Amino acid sequence: MKSAPLAASHRRSAVVLSSVLVMLGTLLMLGFGASAASAREVEYALAGSSSFSAGTEFSLNPGERLPPIQTISITNSGNAAAEVQFAADTPDGIQITTDRPSAVLRPGASVDFPFSIEVLPGTPSGRYKVLVQGKQTNVKPPKDGTTVFAPAFGAELKVVVGGASAEVTITAVDTNTNKPLNGDLAIATPGGSRDTWVTIREETGTQLSTRLAPGDYRASFEIPGLLEAEETFTVKKNEKRLVQIPVTGVSFAIVAARPRFSDGTVISTELVASVLNQVRRVPGRAALRVIVTRDGQQIDDVLLQQLPFLPRGVTDVRENYLPPDGYLPGEYSYRFELTTPTFTIQAAEVPTLTVDRPFPWVWVLAAITAAVLGLLILRRRRRRDAPPPDATLPPPQVVAVIPPHLDMQPPDGPPFPDDPPPPGR
Repeated sequence: MKSAPLAASHRRSAVVLSSVLVMLGTLLMLGFGASAASAREVEYALAGSSSFSAGTEFSLNPGERLPPIQTISITNSGNAAAEVQFAADTPDGIQITTDRPSAVLRPGASVDFPFSIEVLPGTPSGRYKVLVQGKQTNVKPPKDGTTVFAPAFGAELKVVVGGASAEVTITAVDTNTNKPLNGDLAIATPGGSRDTWVTIREETGTQLSTRLAPGDYRASFEIPGLLEAEETFTVKKNEKRLVQIPVTGVSFAIVAARPRFSDGTVISTELVASVLNQVRRVPGRAALRVIVTRDGQQIDDVLLQQLPFLPRGVTDVRENYLPPDGYLPGEYSYRFELTTPTFTIQAAEVPTLTVDRPFPWVWVLAAITAAVLGLLILRRRRRRDAPPPDATLPPPQVVAVIPPHLDMQPPDGPPFPDDPPPPGR
């Protein structure tokens, strides 16, 4: 009967001991976690870049404002969240503003701060330095009282305030139609480094009109994914300037005339054309033709293809061609043309083909045959005109003359019967 209470007592002791061990383990884990967290230091760091080179000059006149197309980019390269604030150090008369004054970045995240530049009315002429930057504002000082510097990234630029300005209008003109094109227009000023341009004005449409301080600029035109063109220019004090960017919207990319031979003779020609339309769809019928000439004289007008309209992009055409009378000897040329209701263009390259005259074997054989016949006829005439032989004349005698030094005696035998006796016998 005493064994049951003793077993119950042992069970209660085991439960109490287990609870103590669990509490001790929990305390140890909490202590270890606290020490690990305290050992892990918070790192504050920012990296950045800008859309312009350091020292880039932006030319403005009093009362002018550049739209927010310039940016600085900030990246949190630390290991904790960063609260970043946009700031600008500017002199009197210059204002830098942004629509995004601050941002919270997790580690590795980035943010762009676009900003505008404005010169207030009455600002004196000159060059003004401006510093734009992103600063981290949530840096906590350490408990030991040491000094911690808040990370920041900055970029310096210059604002050139002019006393006089020029009125400038930028437009892109299609060289085929002499009409303005619709697209993205922009004006850029030289950057702080070599061959660097920084955009200061941009607009989508057929023209961009603005006022600029005297200096050098670059105008550009773009249809995204299709076409880019640019033109550099210089404006002077109080000048009114129209800058036209020539754009070849439709052109021949490839033209060719490839002959095909059989036994050394031209039997046909493959006409190849590739038309590039970089601007917009051209309404109305578009006809692609080839004017064929031989030795400078037109012999054919070939319609390669006719389209209900000229689409954007590339149009390829291939066609086998044979002149109406075949390929006679001569110099052939192929002039490619594209005709639309609004314009006609010709390919700059004019392919040519030379067909040589065949060697006159027939005439050579005829001349040889005539020469042989002439010789035969001449020989017959000579035989016919020769005099007949005279019957009263004796027949010709054949006399054999034997030189005296030749010994005609047969070897080891008597002399011939008819031979005269040798001298001295």
